[in-house]
Amino acid sequence: MMIEPQQTTRPDDSTLSIMMSHFIHLDQVMWNRVQWLIAIQTAAIGGAYALKSDPHNSAVVLCLCAFVTVILLLMMRRDEVIRDANLPLLKTLHPQFTFSPKCSKGAPLKGRQLNGILFFSFLLIDLFGAIIFVTVPATIK
Repeated sequence: MMIEPQQTTRPDDSTLSIMMSHFIHLDQVMWNRVQWLIAIQTAAIGGAYALKSDPHNSAVVLCLCAFVTVILLLMMRRDEVIRDANLPLLKTLHPQFTFSPKCSKGAPLKGRQLNGILFFSFLLIDLFGAIIFVTVPATIK
């Protein structure tokens, strides 16, 4: 008895186009969140410095910014999971298509790693700055 091979049905071109558009859209949303993080961090660090005459207010601004940083990181991780949900199907349907081309010399870090470093660096700067404002405010003036 011979078993017939199962045929994989290929979605129509409009379905593939929608899947790729969704992937690209969520990639752009994640980049947008990084831009928001940089803008918020710049404003918070500048605001904390402007309020240096009242170190406790500066510390509150930095702590609130640290909280917003964590929220943005969680939102970005969720976007990443949603974006990558259809990635196995897209790779199966287009095995020759490359989502992330290889660099000729190799990349030392990938975007996900750089985003993590960026987010955690800003988080540490916020928390360390808040601690300094509260514990040794005389060094800031």
